[in-house]
Amino acid sequence: MARWKDNPQLVTLAGDERIPATSPSGGAKVGGGSVAAGKDVFVTPEQLKDYAGGIEVVSSIISGTITPTGTTDELRPPTLTDALTIANPSGTPADGDGFTIELIDNGTSRALTWGSKYANRMGTLPAATTAGKLHYLGVKYVAADDKLYCMYAQVQP
Repeated sequence: MARWKDNPQLVTLAGDERIPATSPSGGAKVGGGSVAAGKDVFVTPEQLKDYAGGIEVVSSIISGTITPTGTTDELRPPTLTDALTIANPSGTPADGDGFTIELIDNGTSRALTWGSKYANRMGTLPAATTAGKLHYLGVKYVAADDKLYCMYAQVQP
């Protein structure tokens, strides 16, 4: 069985996607040059990884506050031992961008305060953690409203 590295996969670009002739780091060429939307191109995982950035996880709590950036993918503070404020992002996310939030306390329910840009939509932002249970939330930025809407909020059973 051939590995993906030795057997590139066919990718069809859509919309305004483009794969440049070289990666941002100057790496291997893809398809021999710039490839426009609607065109097929064979790429290997090594070529794709030059285009995909790493996951940005914010985990530092400073004075009871955790602050995502405009490019945060995951907000994952350490086990909560006190109340937590989830601040507005330090930068502006792009319209449609979002991130997930994982919260767990140390067995004692902790109060949660949300920045002014967070709002309920499909899910409800919790005012406190459930003692000893993992919380998993997703928010999505809507530029027209300048809000990070809660799209889902789950608590470990």
